[in-house]
Amino acid sequence: MGKVRVLIADPFEALGGEEEVAFYIYQELDRNKFEVYITGDEGSIYFQKKCPKKTEMINVYPKGKTNFQEMIRFRKIVKNKKIDIINVHGYSGGFFVRLACMGLKDTKIIWTMHTNVEDMFPYRSFRQRISTFVENIINNHMVFTDQIITVCHDSRKKLLERGITKVPITTIYNGIDIGKFTIDEKKYDSKKEIVLGFFSRLSTQKDVPLLLESMRRLVREKKDVRLIIAGDGDQKRYVKQYITEHRLQKYITYLDFCKNISKQFLKIDILVLPTHYECFPMILLEAMCTGTPVIASDVGGVAEIVKDGFNGYLVQAENINDFLEKINCYIEDKSLIETHGKNGKKHIEEKYSKDRMVLQYSDIYERTV
Repeated sequence: MGKVRVLIADPFEALGGEEEVAFYIYQELDRNKFEVYITGDEGSIYFQKKCPKKTEMINVYPKGKTNFQEMIRFRKIVKNKKIDIINVHGYSGGFFVRLACMGLKDTKIIWTMHTNVEDMFPYRSFRQRISTFVENIINNHMVFTDQIITVCHDSRKKLLERGITKVPITTIYNGIDIGKFTIDEKKYDSKKEIVLGFFSRLSTQKDVPLLLESMRRLVREKKDVRLIIAGDGDQKRYVKQYITEHRLQKYITYLDFCKNISKQFLKIDILVLPTHYECFPMILLEAMCTGTPVIASDVGGVAEIVKDGFNGYLVQAENINDFLEKINCYIEDKSLIETHGKNGKKHIEEKYSKDRMVLQYSDIYERTV
């Protein structure tokens, strides 16, 4: 048997964890076993950061629920290249690819779920109900999907609760490049101020208002705390206005988007992630790998990364008092920063490496053909 032809598909329209995982797999698959291709828009923001080989690139933008002309073109390319497996990542790409390739007998479709569709739209709205209904149909019929991969057990549980039982579901945790984020052991100076870090997209998904209001209260209470924000998104203007209006320039530093986020972990003591919903945020893995404890909302698969009181703290989503209480835990006992940081670093190195993740995907591909 020759090499297995694998196509990694994603719109690659952002710089988040979904895109990182998809590109990791594309980049690291064993070329002795697999003939690997990748698809996305060549002009996308992600491919400006990391560029695939031209001989392995298929320039199709896999997004658009009614983009039938592009779906037909994509289907023809898949058939002409005799693709054995398509591993499509995410909600929008998952819809496009699975509709375009439905019923292809010689191509297996593996969908990696990075976000729960029910979290993406207002609760019980018409759009949420319709989107969930349609995705359930695509998920639960092997004419569309041969295998589902969830990036945390929480997502698998939610799929089963939605009645997705006819297609196999496997959990493979997201992994990170341990070497990229490993640094010399952090030394914490108990006499200096505590520096919090928020490194994420500035979107409505993240609870940016809670984050900023928390800092305003800490400053008002004369706590010795600063905040560094690094990220871009539709709430960027709101962040800048809030800092100016409340005269927080001395206490909050806004860095915009940072390409090399690993260096920013050297500047902070604690990573904070107040958020309305998540699946399995990569930024938590990256922070812990550098020995940085985290405070994060207990949503989605976050509790599968953060062990409360061991490598950081879990907080109730949208609860500012809970969030402030956990920050004060570190203010009142600064030795916890170092203890939780060491615990988190060991936890990530043992369980969440990129190499481990790619080997698990490779095994799935080989067993699926």
